[in-house]
Amino acid sequence: MSSYNHVAILGHLGRDPNYRLIGTADSQVCVLSIATSERWTDRSGNEHERTEWHCVKIWGRAAAACDKHLEKGSQVLVTGSLRTESWEDKEGIKRYRTIIVADPRGGVRFVGRPKAERTERTDRAPSESDEWPEGRIDDLGDDIAF
Repeated sequence: MSSYNHVAILGHLGRDPNYRLIGTADSQVCVLSIATSERWTDRSGNEHERTEWHCVKIWGRAAAACDKHLEKGSQVLVTGSLRTESWEDKEGIKRYRTIIVADPRGGVRFVGRPKAERTERTDRAPSESDEWPEGRIDDLGDDIAF
């Protein structure tokens, strides 16, 4: 029997994108912190709200486009798959976290208007991939760093 690893979230960025070049600038990654919330009323009529925070990684040329066009508060729809990362902390304890790796083809879509202008950062040169194509990050290449 086969399996299926797919997730979709619609939420708002809790902070500006964290864009990095890895190695000799061949690999690009953008990390987003996205909040999703749900509201409900219990049987007693009390209203409740729960917010979940999600770490989303976007690889390749789509990472630069996300960095340029998204900002804290932007609403985005992300589709991708779940991955578990592990590392050792300063005390040598192995830690784990589950992240979402955005689908490289159309895995990040903005809802509403993207940021109109953003000051170019000095840690990277602008490229043709910085264009925001038709309201979504779509079909920007196959380069995933794993």
